Amino acid sequence: MQLFQKGWIPQDLINENISEIFLKDNLDLNTFIFSFKTEKEVIRRFTQAGEIKISEIYRIDIPKWFNEEIKDLKTYQYEDSNKLILSLSFNESTGKLYGWGKFKDL
Repeated sequence: MQLFQKGWIPQDLINENISEIFLKDNLDLNTFIFSFKTEKEVIRRFTQAGEIKISEIYRIDIPKWFNEEIKDLKTYQYEDSNKLILSLSFNESTGKLYGWGKFKDL
């Protein structure tokens, strides 16, 4: 799946317990949104820095259910050396992780 192969999800979030994977991308703009179920422990290292308000989802036709499910969640930003800018929201009660992002300067 391109989500993992292209490095759009940090390796620290990938584990064998991921399920219910959703991905929508705009390959022309190198932007994407995704969601999947995972374990709470996996996301903890990304949420320790505190909440960051990131509201823009980059040029993707976003499904209504996605917006509804993230609207009340805290959002955290992740950047890596591959120029990935990723926003993450996690619903602790459902174990579902939501993300959207892009690559800088592409």
